[in-house]
Amino acid sequence: MSASSTTASKPKLKLLDLVVLTRKSFGAHATITLEINGVHLTKQESGVGAVDAVYKTIKEMVPHDNAEFLVSHVENEKQSKGSDGVAHVRADFMVGGTEIVGEGSDVDTLVATALAMLDALSQIACFDQGTSH
Repeated sequence: MSASSTTASKPKLKLLDLVVLTRKSFGAHATITLEINGVHLTKQESGVGAVDAVYKTIKEMVPHDNAEFLVSHVENEKQSKGSDGVAHVRADFMVGGTEIVGEGSDVDTLVATALAMLDALSQIACFDQGTSH
């Protein structure tokens, strides 16, 4: 979906902080702080793994009952001969038969995943506003 396909404006979703704790014995916990249209919000959720915990936490802050999270695709790009690299993540959501794709990049794969989810959710909110008129 392109930004020009609807006249509704995207909500401003900004990732301010992300902390994920994973342990084999209890799964994962994510604490995320977002800025949503200028308001700071922090939530914590648990999941079976790190990506699940990140997704559940974001879902609590940016509800999207009409959207189904399908998959995250991760590609790691090595930047130099050292260990530095950049993760490029694609998060796919389905909204009533329409695929919405979000993208995010960061040196941390979980941050890139959160950014991709937020990119898609901004588009979904815009899509919802555009189709509800």
